[in-house]
Amino acid sequence: MARNRSEGVVDKSRADDIVWAAAALFARQGFDRTSVREIAEVVEIASGTLFYHFETKDDLLEAIIRKGIAEGYSSMQKALSRAPNGPLSRFRTLAEAHIEGIHGEFRDVHRVWIREWGRLSSQARARMRPEAHKYRELLEEILTELEITGHLRTEPAMMRHVLMPALNWTTSWANVTTRKARQQLARQICATSLNLTISEFDELLEQETLKLAPA
Repeated sequence: MARNRSEGVVDKSRADDIVWAAAALFARQGFDRTSVREIAEVVEIASGTLFYHFETKDDLLEAIIRKGIAEGYSSMQKALSRAPNGPLSRFRTLAEAHIEGIHGEFRDVHRVWIREWGRLSSQARARMRPEAHKYRELLEEILTELEITGHLRTEPAMMRHVLMPALNWTTSWANVTTRKARQQLARQICATSLNLTISEFDELLEQETLKLAPA
């Protein structure tokens, strides 16, 4: 018998609950040290019910990382759509959105993505690689704009390889519990990437903003 629409909505809501609960546990304890039973207890379901939504623990990990990729790319796009069009402004906006993602509301799914990507099967990584590549392309596009305007003095592709880990692994050393602190960290990383002090970066950013302002 086909399930009705309301049952489908309940199923999706419960699956989302499982993803968020598992993400929090994986982020805190690691994938290997977290049991299906622990996840089920947090969501208040039987362990067997979890397998109705996800056939294996590996499938659940894939769902978490897929959500991290989707949330990350969506937040980048939204932030950039509101940002001034200059390359420095776009660079700062992207860095702020990235730092906000891995330290803010969605930090658990992002941290699982960063730390547990290598645990995925080669097939799972292949399924998600096109989506993950969209973000890398977006970052490299902005870095290319910085190179064209003379702000970046190295190859954009090389800087992307350096910058991605620099942003991601702030989770291991940066204590940025407020939005203001996260924005400050993003500015510091932007300035360092361009071999500038923060005050120099801010000054160039202000000059760019004035140049882009309507007459």
